[in-house]
Amino acid sequence: MPSIVPSIVDLRARLVPGGPGPEAILQAMERNGIERAALVADAAGPERLGRHLARHEYTADDADHDAVLAACALAPERLEPVWLANPHRGPQRYRERSAEFRGMELSPATHGIALTDWTVTRLIELAAQAGHHVYAACLDRPGCTVEALMVQARRFPEVTFVLGGGGPATTSGHAVAEIAEQGNVLLDGSSCSAMTLRAALRGLGSGRIVFASQYPYHEHQVELARFAAAGMSSHEWADIMWHNTSRLLPARVPLSVACGG
Repeated sequence: MPSIVPSIVDLRARLVPGGPGPEAILQAMERNGIERAALVADAAGPERLGRHLARHEYTADDADHDAVLAACALAPERLEPVWLANPHRGPQRYRERSAEFRGMELSPATHGIALTDWTVTRLIELAAQAGHHVYAACLDRPGCTVEALMVQARRFPEVTFVLGGGGPATTSGHAVAEIAEQGNVLLDGSSCSAMTLRAALRGLGSGRIVFASQYPYHEHQVELARFAAAGMSSHEWADIMWHNTSRLLPARVPLSVACGG
């Protein structure tokens, strides 16, 4: 793997029901050279999420946002909290608490709400006001496609969107082409094939691809090897593993530094 980047910023780790706790997540980050990670709570967990995908089901449950904040408080210089929006609950809770978080995620697979629904539009308006990126994994379902995400990206050019997981598994090559002309949309290259990653490097450039491991769903070393197998340059590696995500999650300045201590 290219070694120009001393450490890595991971756009997505997850607190999963029944999965590793924050201490285990931090240990895994340490083993794999991950300096910082954005942390979001799942509202479903792997078994329920798999059922949602297979049966087109959904939940109206909220994620445990307080658990995310508590986990991040253990290592605030390493873990950054992200809000999993629940369109079933409307925008009020996110409006009230957005200042506590560093980004917002939409999950049609979890909550089953179209990306073009008015509640989702309102949530994105609030993300724009908060300066948050918006992460969304699309599905091959009406209103949940890459095309639906592009509707919102064109509506909110000031917001940086991240297309999660390389787009729907069956159309990931199409997803790269679909977002190419929309400069405020980045691609999460995790789970992409090496061919799709190479296509993204050609079509988007390394400045529009991010590393988001999805740990513990995916192991860090597997995802890092996937990126390394794409055969990118050290410059491209540095963009994807450090610079791009750092722009979405600027490092917090310690109080002692801010005060000149």
